[in-house]
Amino acid sequence: MQNLIPDILVAQLRELAIACRQKNIRPIICGGCGVYLHLAGKTTEAQPIVRATTDIDVMFSRQDLLDELKRQAMAEIILKELKYAVQAEKKHHGFKKETGQELDILVPCVETLPRNNYRLTIVNSVLHGYITPEAEFIEEDLQTISLPAIGQGISDEAINVYVPCAANFMIMKLYAFRDRSEGPRRDPAQAIDHAFDVYALIMQTDRDDFREGQLFLSRHNDSDIIRQAKRIVEDSFSDAEKIGWEAVLGSSSFYREMSVRRRLEKLRQASARLTQWFHL
Repeated sequence: MQNLIPDILVAQLRELAIACRQKNIRPIICGGCGVYLHLAGKTTEAQPIVRATTDIDVMFSRQDLLDELKRQAMAEIILKELKYAVQAEKKHHGFKKETGQELDILVPCVETLPRNNYRLTIVNSVLHGYITPEAEFIEEDLQTISLPAIGQGISDEAINVYVPCAANFMIMKLYAFRDRSEGPRRDPAQAIDHAFDVYALIMQTDRDDFREGQLFLSRHNDSDIIRQAKRIVEDSFSDAEKIGWEAVLGSSSFYREMSVRRRLEKLRQASARLTQWFHL
């Protein structure tokens, strides 16, 4: 796979992973960077459209968030050790370094911690997390990624981060697409990014991913999170003419050298896979 993560971002991942490892905290990498890591080493034809990314979305697990000492350590790592500064428009859950690297903090719902609208308080007035309700099961079937397999020319020491399993990633990306394609947070460009990610994720799944995903869905079949995900697939991705695939087709980056007919065929394949995953 072509390297879509610049070396400076790999270095950013490594320093975050090393600091978290010292405090026994698991950094779960989501967003576009997480999709790239999830697909690393895959050999499917979906790879050419994995989108480039320049920032990191890190999620902290419920297990780690329930530990007060670890919550304090999270704030110390981000603000003191790694020297991030809070972004005014993302107060206490979005950060940036002087060199430009960005870091967004995501969290699942944690009922015992205070919240204000979409923000969960990790450390009062210091560190918050953007609540991602669809990440309820984020700790299940986590994948471990060794960063030297991604970066080049950086220390040989093996440093691990974690990424969601295929089922969790697809659920998160389906919700993100809906969030950015309608309502007050509508952003067509970001909706296209999330639709691209849905395509890349579903087209790289193999038989083992499918079996794992089916077990995951069977465990949570009665969950409203799964019901909502199925509804998003039905409304936006159940055939090539739906809005989700139209977003991908309308992008000049999606197999530009192919005819519209061939691109539609690829989207029909992706749609068939996705509906099979979610039993539609």
